[in-house]
Amino acid sequence: MSKQTYGGDDEEAPSEETKRPKLSKFELAPDTNVRDLFWKIMASYAATKGPGMELSELYNQRFALEKASVAIMEGERSNLYGMSPRFVAQYTLMMFLDAGWEDTFLQFISDIKESKGDGWKAIVRALQNMLLSENYRALIRKYFQKAIRNQNTYQDVLFYLPRIKDAALIAEFKRELIIYARGDADEGQENAMKSLALLEGDEDAKEVILNLLKHWDADVRRKAATLIKDMKIDESGMEFIEKRAEAETNDEIKRMLMRKVSLWKRKKK
Repeated sequence: MSKQTYGGDDEEAPSEETKRPKLSKFELAPDTNVRDLFWKIMASYAATKGPGMELSELYNQRFALEKASVAIMEGERSNLYGMSPRFVAQYTLMMFLDAGWEDTFLQFISDIKESKGDGWKAIVRALQNMLLSENYRALIRKYFQKAIRNQNTYQDVLFYLPRIKDAALIAEFKRELIIYARGDADEGQENAMKSLALLEGDEDAKEVILNLLKHWDADVRRKAATLIKDMKIDESGMEFIEKRAEAETNDEIKRMLMRKVSLWKRKKK
């Protein structure tokens, strides 16, 4: 079982002598109320930044806790007992990371991404906050590193990276992002492109996006042109864009590129 981190860098794990609540009344009992157990853990995180109980004893119930959190975040705001979705998301993620439940962590961010509503926004805000902790950042990076290379989970990582907008974290996965950006024309490719566009000053990332202006699919070229609009492009890059604008057959994309070129030329005067 992975070592529990219990919050951020400034939080110390309780000593072995610390007396913790016994969970025998919850564990595998036929009348277990998982939501009650979930809210007990949430309340402890809100008060102490720790779970308040031995998470290792809940290993077999980890997915039941995950499903409870998803159901709560999908439900009416009145089901949150005064706790904002952001903190339900954050304390749930903290619980999974503290316990070392990698599979449940990845399942949770995937289920919320696919769920109704905009619960993913709460996940993004929670991850942005947790990435400020060195301990949590290391675990998130570790889990993302494995997930982005797995055909069953890579789309989830690609979805969250450009929305978290953490350039240092994105840079950790530059190689994988370049591969996906050059891959199939799908949502994953678009998210990979958006992530690379956030790596300001990175020549490899810039080159990939510029080269996508030559893609056979007009939709991919349009997405690349949209990203380039807000990117800082050097002289040689702008000359390339000008040539692509002249060769572009799609009127909308041509106009987008020409606007970028026109701004560049005005600044040169």
